[in-house]
Amino acid sequence: MFVCYKPSDNVSLHDAIYSAKEGYVLVIDGKGETSHAYLGELLTRAAKAVGLKGIVIDGAVRDKEKLGALGFPVFAKGFVPNGPLKLGGGEINVTITCGDVTDNPGDLVVGDADGVTIVPRQQIEEVFLKAEKKLEYEKNRILEITLYEEKRKRGETQEQLKRK
Repeated sequence: MFVCYKPSDNVSLHDAIYSAKEGYVLVIDGKGETSHAYLGELLTRAAKAVGLKGIVIDGAVRDKEKLGALGFPVFAKGFVPNGPLKLGGGEINVTITCGDVTDNPGDLVVGDADGVTIVPRQQIEEVFLKAEKKLEYEKNRILEITLYEEKRKRGETQEQLKRK
């Protein structure tokens, strides 16, 4: 977790990336700033090189095409061509707010094409159990829907697909 004190400043972001532990996700409170990018291709390459698994930032980034080509997950508020400022200031491994969500060091960060979610570390086991149960339900429901569709196409059913 990292907080920027001055909008668009990325001096401490360099420290956060170069001191990061392999396998972690960097979550940055960029204060929603979109006038300048906090990072671009170079810092993203560095994050990937040190073994980070992704970056989530409540702020803008740049180099959209190059970031996409890197195959490294970067979740940002938007893209802007203006580079970052070098003002100094910020903290690493502190409780932050990113996108109106409070994030603490050690929380689980999960992201995909639909967005990002933060799971408080004391709830990780509970959330995994619920997620596994939901995944099993969805797997079974997809099978039911697929079988219904196949029967319908063969003219073997006249009943409606039931909602669950």
